Amino acid sequence: MDYMPFVQLLSEASASWQMPEREIVPGFSKRPGKYHQYECAALEEAFCMAQEFPGTEAQIWSDMAELITAMNAELRAVGAHELKIVDYRTFLALLDTGSEPFDA
Repeated sequence: MDYMPFVQLLSEASASWQMPEREIVPGFSKRPGKYHQYECAALEEAFCMAQEFPGTEAQIWSDMAELITAMNAELRAVGAHELKIVDYRTFLALLDTGSEPFDA
């Protein structure tokens, strides 16, 4: 997985989305549009990898969640909104239904 686009997104978000007052639970409408695009791209990549390498779903989800968690720590440090993580059970359910690629 090429992490550079995500690193660039994190840099942009850190620089441009510092919030003076941060909500405890940020609303979707107040989050930058690129957040949704990143979340969808990460999930789509994880789905593709899980389909390509059956039996590795847990590791693929774990890697995706670890990356997003690390990015959230950086975003939290600058007062920016955090990215959403799909829980493992939902990830498997979406994978099992043969979910179509996300439109980002």
